[in-house]
This record gives sequence, structure tokens and C-alpha cells, in this order.
Amino acid sequence: MISLLKKRARIWLMVYLIYLAVFTLSPFEFSIRYFHERCLGGLGDLLLGFIYLDFSDMIANLILFIPFGFIYYYLSRHSLKTGSWKQCFFIGGLLSFGIEFTQLFLDRLSNGMDILMNALGSVIGFILAGFYQRFHHKCSDVFSRLDRRIHAGAVLAYGFFIVFLFLYPRNLTTPESWHPKFHLCIGNEATKNRPWLGSLHWVALYDQSLTKSQVRMLHQADFNTRAIQTRKSMGLIALYPFTEGQGDTLHDGSGYLDPLPMIGNKIEWISDQGIRCTGRLIRSESPGVKITDAVKKSGAFSIEVWCRPENLTQGGPARIVSLSPDPAQRNFTLAQQKRQIRLRFRSRLSGKNGSDINLRARGVLDSLAEYHLIATYNHGVEQLYVNGQRHADVIYGHISYLPEMMGLGTNRLAQIGFIMAFLFPLGVSVAFLFRRNRLIITIIFVLSLVLGVDLFYVYSYHAPLCIPLLVTGLISAVSGWIFIRLIVKSDK
Repeated sequence: MISLLKKRARIWLMVYLIYLAVFTLSPFEFSIRYFHERCLGGLGDLLLGFIYLDFSDMIANLILFIPFGFIYYYLSRHSLKTGSWKQCFFIGGLLSFGIEFTQLFLDRLSNGMDILMNALGSVIGFILAGFYQRFHHKCSDVFSRLDRRIHAGAVLAYGFFIVFLFLYPRNLTTPESWHPKFHLCIGNEATKNRPWLGSLHWVALYDQSLTKSQVRMLHQADFNTRAIQTRKSMGLIALYPFTEGQGDTLHDGSGYLDPLPMIGNKIEWISDQGIRCTGRLIRSESPGVKITDAVKKSGAFSIEVWCRPENLTQGGPARIVSLSPDPAQRNFTLAQQKRQIRLRFRSRLSGKNGSDINLRARGVLDSLAEYHLIATYNHGVEQLYVNGQRHADVIYGHISYLPEMMGLGTNRLAQIGFIMAFLFPLGVSVAFLFRRNRLIITIIFVLSLVLGVDLFYVYSYHAPLCIPLLVTGLISAVSGWIFIRLIVKSDK
């Protein structure tokens, strides 16, 4: 009869293999093209990539397979004196080889050294499990008294770790990497190869992340002196109301520090206080230093435009307003990509082009009507308001960045997988700790933790509630409870 330990070990092995697949094969976009690209360089290049050495990567791969060795100990004959550790080394290496071979068909790096380090990690886990079993057996009386307290402390420590993890990206999504020498551009990139076609009636920049109520107020405001004073109280740092009506100069009406005039070539004015963008570049006379400095100081940013696109097919994306020198780098860009509106904001995580992680608001432009657009940024939280209403697509300050930081991608599947990977163990641990009202306590604990993190972003950075995080947190709690039920059932 299969022992109780083996029953539990099989369940843990199943969970571990799921985690292993998520962290090594995500985002599961397999293609023979990646294998062909590796083979084009010849056998020498393929082998060179396969023996690439990186110390931090070696340590990470060593640690990654320690749980496998620990689990394998309880699946084997429970002895350090037999040849089981050799079997563990072989099976761990074989599992790693399968992963590395599969990665040849993904946009990931396959490395032969990973196989060796994974196999060694398996043996280390196997040996640690043996020592743990002996120590636990000799000190069973002490452990029976301390186990529950240690477990409770471990659960709290892991909970604090998750809070720290979900708050960590905000330190890497500030505008501290903004370049002071970039010029402000309207209607095109500075290199004149990303034109936007349409009409503009208002462009305003702020060093604050405008709130939902402020956006509604601005949408209802007129373009008069009183409206400008209202905007100044909201952190206005640059304003182009297009009231000149003629000439090739746009004057900055913000009243913030020194004006930042913009110069164009044969600007085409329209009757209702605006300009028509035809592809000709309109560029600030000097670098937008005052914009860069103000946003760096506040850590937040908003851009407001009244615009009417000429068509719904232009892309590139087509630059409406941009603080940038060329298509490869920028501080920020508000642009049109067919029916989408995109916001790119430079930070350490989004990259110098602001494109690694950026807001892509889908289905914003459904006609050639006039639109009031306000895009906001605050410590990684990117939002777009269309005619006073918040758009459904949002870049959140935690789950939009963390999967990308760990190489899992930026799609919704990667976000859900990442949340489950860290919250499921929490649900298991809490469910194991309590015997009465196990399900209710697990749900309350996990949801309280993720809701607390989310409310921090809501009140600190004006983010909306992250429904995917809350729903996945609930699923993780219930899944953890089900897992413990399976463990308890296997005891009988």
C-alpha cells in the first residue's frame, strides 16, 4: 500500500510541475521559427548559446530544482545511503533537458549549464529532505509544540513578502530616467516620420495625476480665463490653447516658469480655435526642461487634448503630442494606432522608449468626431479618460509590471499565472493552519491582503480597483482550501 507520505508527495509534485511549467515555458508561444533562427547561425553559435555562463542564472537554476529533490526523497525509498540520490540527479537532469529542449521553440534562452545546475539542485533538495526527516524524527516532541507557532509565523512572513513584492514596482516606475534635452513635438516625431493627421483644439500638460472628479470638471469647463485658472490649481505646467489664429508660433499660456513656445512651418489654422495637423512638425523652440523637471519632482503626469482624427487607419503609432527626439526614445508620447490611443511613458521598467509596458486603449476612436482625451500616469498606473469617462483598459502599478520583470510576458494570462503562483501557496498555508471555518478564514485572509495592497494604489496613485487581482486572489484562496482537503482526505 502506498504510504501517506508518498500520497502527499505526489500531490506536491503535481503542483510543483505546474509552477515549473509556468516559470520556464510561459508565455507558451511555441513556434518552429525560433528553432530555425537558432540553427541559422550554425552548430557553433547553437553550442555557444547552449554553454553560456552566468553566475546569477546558475544560482537561480540551482534553487529552482531544490523543491523537486525534496519531493523526490519522499517518493523514493527515504534513504541517503542507497543509490536514490543518483536516481534523483538523473531524473532531475532529464526533466531539465526536456525544459531546455522545449525552450528552443520559444523566445527564451536554452542553456546546457542549466541542466547541470538543475540536476545538482535536485540532489541538494534530496539531501536536505533526508536531514530534515532525521532531525524531525529525533525532535518530534519539540516540533509538536512549536510547529503551529512556526507555521503561523511563516504565514505572516510570507504575507508580508507578498505585500512587499506587489508594492516593489512603484520604486522602478518613476520618471527619474527622463532626459532633459528632449523637445516637445506636436503632430509628428522630431524626425518627421510618425505624422498624425487631424485637428487639435487644446493641449495641456500637468505635473499631477488628475483624479476622476477633476477630469469630469475639465470636460465640462470652457476654454476661457477662468478655466485656465482652474487648470493651474491642478498642476498645469504647459498650455497651448491655439488662440493665435495666425503665424507659425504657438504660445505657452500656462504661466508656469518661463514660457515654452513652439515653432512650426506654415501652420494651418482653422476657424474654431485650433490647428490642422498635416504632417508638418511643430516643435518647441528649446528643450522641454521645465516639463521634465516638474514631472521628475512630482512623480506624476497628465496630458489633456481636444482632438479630431482625420482617419482611423493611421498608425506608427502616429504622434499626437510627444516629448522625444526620435522613434526609439522618449519621455512620453500620446499617439493614435488606428482606433487605439496609446500612452508611452519612460521609466526604468518601461524602457527608454516607454514601449516595454504601455497603455493601449482599444476601441477609443469609433468615428471621426471630436474627442476630449486625458491620459494620466502615477508610479506605473496609466489611465485614459475619453470625454470625461475612464476607459476600461488600464496599466496597473503591480500586476502589469511584475510578470514582465520575471520574464513571463505582459498579457492577461501571464498576469493571472503570476498572481496564482504567489497567492496559491498563501491559500494552502492558511488553510492548513486552521481546522475550523477553514474556507472562510482562508478567503478572508487572502482577500484582505490583496485588497489592502490594491487600496494603497487606489488612494495613493488614483488607480481603479484591480478586479483581476481580487478575483484571482479569491480563486487562489479556494484552490488552496481544495488542495488541503485533498491532503486531509489522503490521510484517511
